[in-house]
Amino acid sequence: MMQEEEPLGLDTAITDYRIPRLAKIDKGIFSRIWSYFNSNDIDYVIHIRIKMARHLFTRKDYYTDACVRIKVMTGHKCSQTYMTKVVRQSQYPTWNEDFSLTMKEEDYILLEVVNFAGLTSTNVSGGIVIGHVTITLESLRDYGFEGRSGPYPILDKAGKDGFLGTLYCTTLMVSADEHSHDLVQGLELSKMARTELQPNYTLLQKRATLLSAIKMQESERKETKLKKLTVWCGSWNCGEVPPPDDMKPWVKEGHDIYVFGAQENTYAKWAGALQETLGDDYALVGETNINYLKNGKNLVYTKITAFIKKQHVAYTSNVFCDEKKTGGLNGAIGNKGGVAISFTVQDLVLGFVNSHLAAHQPKAKRRNKDVKDILGGVKFGPWQGDAIHNCHHVFYMGDLNYRVDYGDQGDEESPSPEQHAEMVGLVSEGNLDPLLKGDQLLREKKEGCVFYNWKEGDIKFRPTFKVKVGEDLTYNIKRSPAWCDRVLYRSNPQHEKNNIRLLEYDSCEQLLTSDHKPVYALFKVAPLDIASATDSQRGQCSILFYDIYGKGMIENKHSVLKFNASFIQKSADSSPYDTKRNEGNGRWAGEVCAVSSYNSPEALRSLHIVVSHTGETSITDVASKLGNNVHIIAQGLVSLKHAVGGEEQSFNTPLLSGGLPAGIVSGKFKIQWIFTGTHHDRKSNLSHIPRGTDFEQDFDELKQTDLIIGQMERATE
Repeated sequence: MMQEEEPLGLDTAITDYRIPRLAKIDKGIFSRIWSYFNSNDIDYVIHIRIKMARHLFTRKDYYTDACVRIKVMTGHKCSQTYMTKVVRQSQYPTWNEDFSLTMKEEDYILLEVVNFAGLTSTNVSGGIVIGHVTITLESLRDYGFEGRSGPYPILDKAGKDGFLGTLYCTTLMVSADEHSHDLVQGLELSKMARTELQPNYTLLQKRATLLSAIKMQESERKETKLKKLTVWCGSWNCGEVPPPDDMKPWVKEGHDIYVFGAQENTYAKWAGALQETLGDDYALVGETNINYLKNGKNLVYTKITAFIKKQHVAYTSNVFCDEKKTGGLNGAIGNKGGVAISFTVQDLVLGFVNSHLAAHQPKAKRRNKDVKDILGGVKFGPWQGDAIHNCHHVFYMGDLNYRVDYGDQGDEESPSPEQHAEMVGLVSEGNLDPLLKGDQLLREKKEGCVFYNWKEGDIKFRPTFKVKVGEDLTYNIKRSPAWCDRVLYRSNPQHEKNNIRLLEYDSCEQLLTSDHKPVYALFKVAPLDIASATDSQRGQCSILFYDIYGKGMIENKHSVLKFNASFIQKSADSSPYDTKRNEGNGRWAGEVCAVSSYNSPEALRSLHIVVSHTGETSITDVASKLGNNVHIIAQGLVSLKHAVGGEEQSFNTPLLSGGLPAGIVSGKFKIQWIFTGTHHDRKSNLSHIPRGTDFEQDFDELKQTDLIIGQMERATE
């Protein structure tokens, strides 16, 4: 007989609800009960909660209409298929749906992330597969029967880390006997009782789902989040020779992310040499390069290569690479330019640029223009955000070639022997201040001509150029000693304070194969963990901009403001305005409404909108072409941090073009929601074991199940 229990409140029931079991347990009953679930013998039951995905990536568009298809596989054959709901227009789809899978020892789970964007049918076998996650029973055994909760990297068709996004799910592995015991609670069911049990199959499913959801809550508490990350950025002009076998004096060990910028690098096995230096604990995130012709040969010259600790691969997604050549004929000739890579770690977007700028003593202004062209020309992502405004933190490294103006050298390529000796003497004494006062980059930056609002660490290391090959630090008399090799950084204003810290900035004098010494900078950055993008109590979210005006903008007859971001479903555009007629000033009538694919206030609090000043222009070397002769002229950011309460907010956004000031856009905006007041309901897939997240309803039905089982028990007495 079932024992009486004291009434429990719902909160207590969710975590502590237990049905007393009879002392006598007939193991043979379990296999008969399982015949209602699966006609074949099973070894395990896997409870799996599909929680959410982050940064789902497709090459053509930021947005997906995504679902997860759950398959139980034996070899190449599928024995069970389930599917979550389809979440429309989101990089952050949230499902929170539970499934129970019956598995044999040789089975494995295949989770396919599927995109239904542009498709009218959402049947269980349709859609375009973005990538997949494979979960083996062996991998679950590593966690015992306590459950695993955390991220899985979404792999490409070849099973490689394609950085296509991250899938979050919780899995709990239970032996078949243990799960059967939970289901029937040890009741000795007669043939008549089993006959009466069959019509109540759904209630037993509900019961199983609720029990698994309770256990998952326990295991989900063990999920860990990323701690602060260390980011190592290094730059080296390799001098067109292979690197030394040992680069460890330059590459400090044990950091989370490594990004290498190389110039004059023709070594085909460069990435392999870096991998060997870092070791097997690191995965290649991506690399890109600029080629140029020399003596009729196509040589790789300027490269950027990024690695990350393998333990962070599951959090890494949205890898974008780009390049921008500089020099004559819009970069068609010459060997200078910039390469860039960006990627997302959890929700933090990091960008890295490596460049080789124009050489020679008198070319400081030309170098400024190169930087502007590279920062304006390098684009990340399908919607073409520039390197500055698309990332939370951007790191710029390279052989920037800025020289030191000292004494009476002027524009001469080489200093006099006396002046060279004087400069080398200051370096030998450790008295760098007189030379740093003539540093071209520090001067141009201070005057606002380049790297506006960028930061650089204090320079306490000796000049890195021009040194004699094969010697520790002997300067070549043909050039004045100079700090050509540099690392700078810039942060989104919303994420700058307390979110990034420079730990080290130094050179490495032990590498002797080039006339440059490599440099590196080490940073610590705080991870960004955006809250769930979906709030079930809220409907569609829109961001309304109005009373918009601009001052000091780059003049254009057809100035249009575009309000966009990775979470905006469609770019919201203003009407055109002739800022050329009004000397760079403008006022845009009416309202501009941007529809967000996120509706959670906590998620929006961490985000910003990119404001792009676009127009009809032919200045292609400083702006990004969008098509139809429309270009991005300048961009800026509007933070949503203080607007999530729904109150009207003012914005005053500086615009940048190629990293330099290009006017201000001001106005007002507010965030609006359509409140639903109830949880969004959905239809369950027929093959889907009912979810256990609506606890109130499930608990009511669970009590009904207990009554039925109690009646069965009495019938067997």
